[in-house]
Amino acid sequence: MCCEDVLMEPFSGNFKVQDMRDGNVYFFQKPKRVKNTPLFRDDNSTLSKGKNGRYYFVFSLKEKRLEELPEELVRQASEIAKKVVKELCNG
Repeated sequence: MCCEDVLMEPFSGNFKVQDMRDGNVYFFQKPKRVKNTPLFRDDNSTLSKGKNGRYYFVFSLKEKRLEELPEELVRQASEIAKKVVKELCNG
């Protein structure tokens, strides 16, 4: 429906906006992000399973701790791997 001099209240959201040549404007709401299900966590890392059946290992560390990164990455990845092995043996 075309309307002139339409007043709208301010709003926000995650939209795709399409402005047509005839002056109509269409808003399409984008789908919400689906978060992965966390399986195991450590201090700076998480192992999760995505909806696509893939496993994701995420590790983050502040830049000022860069010198600790190699040791912490190996330690936390090993800890999570031990948890996975334990879960597989029990299940």
